[in-house]
Amino acid sequence: DLGELSTTGAVDLTGTAIAFSGVSQSVVGGAFTVVNSGTLTLAEGMSITGAFSQSGAGGISLGSAIIANGIVIGSEVTLIGDASLDGGTSDIAFNSTVSGGHALTVDTSGVVTFKKAVGGSAPLASISMTAASIVQSNSLSVTGSASYTGPIKLSGDITAGSVNISGDVALTSDIR
Repeated sequence: DLGELSTTGAVDLTGTAIAFSGVSQSVVGGAFTVVNSGTLTLAEGMSITGAFSQSGAGGISLGSAIIANGIVIGSEVTLIGDASLDGGTSDIAFNSTVSGGHALTVDTSGVVTFKKAVGGSAPLASISMTAASIVQSNSLSVTGSASYTGPIKLSGDITAGSVNISGDVALTSDIR
């Protein structure tokens, strides 16, 4: 368990189980790269001046805020609390599934991409996305609302209590 992390340069972490918890903010003065073979737990907020990048065979347990200049998450995400991701002016990419009964907020002036199912194994409570462009390549399931602000391309089914879309829409599947 890593407590507070404050650096003036980039951070590269490789390990099995890595946890950030118990501090209100972890600050990184450059890019933050994690390669984890076990679970990466992010239970406290992180503010990163560079990009955040995660890869490896291990998943992520997320229940906090990540603020970075671009975010790439390569492994499965399980929400353990409400979470928010702010990509600044750069893209945010989820390359695997996202699940868990909590709210997810995603905000960037770049592109948001979901390549795999969101809420497939456990529906999210809600999701809110604001971006220059949103690409959802698989299904989305939330028990509450799904809110999209920005042009969106949907290629998977949406199951939600309500759906709010502000922007152009390209649909290649159903909204239920």
